[in-house]
Amino acid sequence: MDSDLVKVEAASTDGYLTATNSNWNTARGASTGGTGVGDTDTSAAYLEIKAVLSGGNYIIRRSFLHFSFTSYDCSDISSINLYAGGIASYIGDKVIVIKSTAFDDALSAADFDALDISTTYSNTSGHTLIEDSNIIALNASAIADAKVNKALQIAIVDFTHDYSNSAPSDTSSVSRIASADGVAPYVIINGAYATKEATPAKFIDKDEFVINRYDSDVFGRQFARNGDQTTFRLGIPGVPNLRARNTSYKVTKA
Repeated sequence: MDSDLVKVEAASTDGYLTATNSNWNTARGASTGGTGVGDTDTSAAYLEIKAVLSGGNYIIRRSFLHFSFTSYDCSDISSINLYAGGIASYIGDKVIVIKSTAFDDALSAADFDALDISTTYSNTSGHTLIEDSNIIALNASAIADAKVNKALQIAIVDFTHDYSNSAPSDTSSVSRIASADGVAPYVIINGAYATKEATPAKFIDKDEFVINRYDSDVFGRQFARNGDQTTFRLGIPGVPNLRARNTSYKVTKA
């Protein structure tokens, strides 16, 4: 089957966690953090990333997202790009994407330190957030974990202070990410494949002996998917070589 571009949105359980302490190392090394509601499925919600000194306390906020690829064959992934929106007045600071071990079931306070600070998933020089549209290329480590786990669990942290372990002296380092193009942050994967379902539903009506070739549920259930709509080209009736192709069919001489 030809490789394809697959879009996968972040789970609805994404969010951010906060640790606060008068000592920088204690705040940064906290094992738990207060839970923040940050599901970005709506345009009004956001995820916050920060590392500031305010009122004598260091406040560190980390954001966590989970992407599931269970509906796809991930063995041939060649690239993954993360898309996220930036919010005006909360952009210009650097963030970095790193490996996370959060989301046992859902994000919890105990996940504040559920990350591998030594395993970066994006450029080690950080990414400067811009308004509306951010595209962050994920690296070979992210690709390798996606292939093995059929999922990506990521943490987005402040680059200048949190990741670099440099205590802030003011409240300037605050970033917010939100929906991208009207939807939750998402990844575009190059090289993933839709996996075929074993038994397409409603294909044969055993009582009436009718093959329901054009039933809307037939084409849709032949391929596992995260959304409700199957790719149009996969629903084209015809011999197998006409389906799951990236180019239009053209008659050639035998």
